[in-house]
Amino acid sequence: MGQTSIPKIQRSVWIDSPGPHADVQIRDDIPVPALGDGQVLVKMLCSGICHSDVYNIRGVHPMTTNTPGHEGVGTVVDIGKGVDRTLLNQRVVETIQNLTNGYGAHAVICTAGSPSAYDQALKMLRRKGTLVCVGLPRLDYHLQISPMEMVVRSLTVVGSSVGTAKELQELLQMASEGTVVPHFIVFGLEEVGDVIVKLERSGVAGRVVLRISSE
Repeated sequence: MGQTSIPKIQRSVWIDSPGPHADVQIRDDIPVPALGDGQVLVKMLCSGICHSDVYNIRGVHPMTTNTPGHEGVGTVVDIGKGVDRTLLNQRVVETIQNLTNGYGAHAVICTAGSPSAYDQALKMLRRKGTLVCVGLPRLDYHLQISPMEMVVRSLTVVGSSVGTAKELQELLQMASEGTVVPHFIVFGLEEVGDVIVKLERSGVAGRVVLRISSE
């Protein structure tokens, strides 16, 4: 096992009664889970919160736990049976037309969650171009393009929610080297309620991160 100073209780965002009127709480009485074989315990420093979390909180999709967030950053503080001890204390690791001579982009990956970003992305595509939808705008937004234009321009629209483990390693390496500079805004854990409202209103550009620990 790892450190002996691990608390039995933790602080966490807690969603009571997910749905349109979900109660978003900050609780200080959540038990720290017991480790099973092959598992690690991670002390969370920050966690992203995005539109998929908002949809879960509002009851559009079922929540698998009462705590939102699935893009955490933290440190391994304890290990279960069968886990390499070297993991202890290790960090756990996110003008087109001119550039394309007037033709537009072969593909645009839209990671922003705003309707305007999707409107711009469609205009950036060249004939036979592909729009990859990743960011999630508000639920009442629909792509502003007709079947006629899709056919005439031979466009392809696809969705993508996850990549492979290898692709994730490559992205993290790019971020570490500064090749890709992520745009994010950090909020305190107590501001989670305001953050949810901002996301629902598409009022945030980039990734939202909740700071859980100051260490």
